[in-house]
Amino acid sequence: MLNSPIDQIKSKIDIVELIQEYIPLKKAGVNYKALCPFHSEKTPSFFVSQDKQIWHCFGCGKGGGIFDFVMEIEGIEFGDALRLLAKKAGVTLKRQDKALQTKRARLIAILNLASKYYHQALKESKAGKTARDYLKKRKIDDLTRDQFRLGFAPNLWHALSEFLEKKGYKPEEISEAGLTVKKEGEDFYDRFRNRLIFPIWDVHGNVVGLGGRTLSKDESVAKYINTPQTLVYDKSRVLYGLDKAKAEIRRKNQAIIVEGYTDVISSHRIDVSNVISSSGTALTEGQIQLIKRYTPNVVLAFDMDLAGDEATRRGIDLAISMGLGVKVASLPQSKDPDECIKKDPKIWLKTIKKAKPILDYYFDSAFSDKDINEVEDRKAISAVLLPVIGRIPDKVEQAFYIQKLAKKLGVSEDVLSDALKTQPRIKEPRYRKEETISKTEEVSEIDIVGERLLALVLVFPQYLKILDQVKESYFSPKLSPLYKNLKNYYNMNKVNISRFCEAGSYNNKGGLELNQFKKELAKISKDLVKKVDILILSAERDFSDTKDQDTQEAASCEIQDCIIRLKKLNLENQRKKIEEEMAEAEEEGDKVKVEALSKKFAQLS
Repeated sequence: MLNSPIDQIKSKIDIVELIQEYIPLKKAGVNYKALCPFHSEKTPSFFVSQDKQIWHCFGCGKGGGIFDFVMEIEGIEFGDALRLLAKKAGVTLKRQDKALQTKRARLIAILNLASKYYHQALKESKAGKTARDYLKKRKIDDLTRDQFRLGFAPNLWHALSEFLEKKGYKPEEISEAGLTVKKEGEDFYDRFRNRLIFPIWDVHGNVVGLGGRTLSKDESVAKYINTPQTLVYDKSRVLYGLDKAKAEIRRKNQAIIVEGYTDVISSHRIDVSNVISSSGTALTEGQIQLIKRYTPNVVLAFDMDLAGDEATRRGIDLAISMGLGVKVASLPQSKDPDECIKKDPKIWLKTIKKAKPILDYYFDSAFSDKDINEVEDRKAISAVLLPVIGRIPDKVEQAFYIQKLAKKLGVSEDVLSDALKTQPRIKEPRYRKEETISKTEEVSEIDIVGERLLALVLVFPQYLKILDQVKESYFSPKLSPLYKNLKNYYNMNKVNISRFCEAGSYNNKGGLELNQFKKELAKISKDLVKKVDILILSAERDFSDTKDQDTQEAASCEIQDCIIRLKKLNLENQRKKIEEEMAEAEEEGDKVKVEALSKKFAQLS
């Protein structure tokens, strides 16, 4: 029986399904592989074992189970990962330990409560009638209103803060959640007053911030305000509506990006649900990484000049360089998606369907007011388009647009290709750079060879008897305990191991002997058990079909090679040690010791 919530969560969440929500995995024998999301690489070194429910990157060395992965990729503490996975698994967390009540969790709880308070005020308060009338005017029905938990902030200075304080939250915490403001020498007062409230949710469905649209006719009042940057809200890493759109984005393999909250809400109202908002900002690296979890394809539906707005263009360039396929939906003049939908939903559907690739959009824009018969205009067109073409990561696609531009300008492709080489390169996102993996501990060759030998005999137990050919002293102190215990286990069970191997009933998915060995090992050290799992994963990475005869022979050859290399490294280490001792003896003038060491050195050589 699983009593611990952690055990219940582990039993209900499959690690492969969880990680596939973040990155695409490919089958690799009995395991899965991918490019590591935690460091830059061109060859996959990130492996996931469904059988062992673990992941490990052989490039950066990170690894663990479902909790470790979520903590690493979301940048959160264990308590937050526990709540997130409990919600996903449908496990109820009862009395939570104080250690799990992180500051982040309290801020999210405050924001969630605030959004419910404002939602109730919208539905039931007399003052909320202005907001209700506004929603009717925007054709937002009650069902959609409740789906997005829209709210109303009364035109009062302390209504929300007094409510939250009665619920046990401190004024300082409410301020840290971004809900109140304090001027020097004055008390805290509510940030949102007389505004329609839009809760801002993260991808997991947590309220992390609020947006407010003014209901005042006073033009001096800001039309929209948001909660500021907080511990839980980072505008550059949030996409409004993604929590509700992600399933449809994955199903349609496309995300439609709009500017405003009401654009998202109106689109969802007519069942076009793969729509999200960048909240009026140019696309950021964090937002693009979020989108790439669900699709590599985006359609931009902004009511602005994409080619002329510098910030927007930088965001688009970043998206292209990070591998997104970008299209542009050209909206009717002076219309936004919300206005299109209010007038006729078919206009919005048609606009999305007719979206064109961003490069085609740039071509049309660059050529629209230019005369290609004029040299200066040709140069101006090239100056606009070449930098964009240069940022396309796919060389085939890049060549296509070079060819297209050459044809339209009537110049040689070689001329444009040469000009492309002189273009200043965009500053690439951090995760795309080839990084040098910094290790806190230098891995010696003797450890590399020793780990490989132990990994191979664990996956191919028919060769365990080969361990008799090596000594414990051949291994570093880090690996010698594992070697010693594995050899002892083999010697105690060699009859059974041989019988099972001959019968073909041992397999690398967790045979009888391996499970038993790990149980015995766990009594000594749980770290050694983890080491065994990682070693097996490393061998399975290269030998996927362990029952294949050719594979077994290849493994046998590599095992023999490892033994030879271990012996050689051991001899070299002994020689180095003797050389050091000889140097000391010579300094001390001990001729007898020098002669004895010289003979020993000669024998080893």
